[in-house]
Amino acid sequence: MQKRFAWLLFCCACHFGDNRAAPITGDPPDAGSPIGPIDAAMHEDAPHTAPPPDAPVAPLACQLLPQDGCGSADPACDLTAADDGTLGCRAVTKQGVSNDHCTAATDCKAGYTCTHDADANDAPWCSRFCAADTDCLGVGSRCVIELDGAQDQALGIDVCSNSCDLVDQARCASGMACVGYTDATGDYTDCDYVGTAQLGDACTTALDCAAGATCVDNACAAYCEVDDDFGCAADEQCVSFTTPLVIGNVEYGSCQ
Repeated sequence: MQKRFAWLLFCCACHFGDNRAAPITGDPPDAGSPIGPIDAAMHEDAPHTAPPPDAPVAPLACQLLPQDGCGSADPACDLTAADDGTLGCRAVTKQGVSNDHCTAATDCKAGYTCTHDADANDAPWCSRFCAADTDCLGVGSRCVIELDGAQDQALGIDVCSNSCDLVDQARCASGMACVGYTDATGDYTDCDYVGTAQLGDACTTALDCAAGATCVDNACAAYCEVDDDFGCAADEQCVSFTTPLVIGNVEYGSCQ
């Protein structure tokens, strides 16, 4: 499965960020406590003055979920270009959502960030921040993608997969295809860049096949709804996958 990256561009003095995300693996790992650099003042030869007991704790710059802490000029809380999990407020120039492309974080509405994969030729797209599946929108969308930092460190910040239509290949950004994923805690859909192998062509993974198809027994076959042969050839029927793929109340299979 492919990796995800967060690609951020802020106004003022910031530059591009490059927050990489771990492969889609189902449930996001538990986020550990952040560990920062050791304070230089803690060196045994350096003096160290403890803060007063009642020193106030510095507040977070803003909050991702729910979106909070930003003003009207820069209304969206997002990852900063530091690529270390720090947050900051940014402008919103477009209202991009999960089926929209973006060239900068400002192209995505508040609550979303601009992500991309490892291929520089693939156009980035907006992804929705989440902490649980209930934060995601639409059938098949789950909180299963964790963002990583510039040093491949887990940030403990997740985004949703995209709710899309496997048979009609709808609700994905242009040039992307709807793909189904099985998971022990709930199957889901996502939009990915896929290959060009046609029906009947050899394949190794689902991402080798053109939009609307998946890899079954090393050959590309069309997605379909089990018990509904719509979209299959006259001499074919929709057959369940060995591991059933059920999204919402619909079981999906392939034309055989």
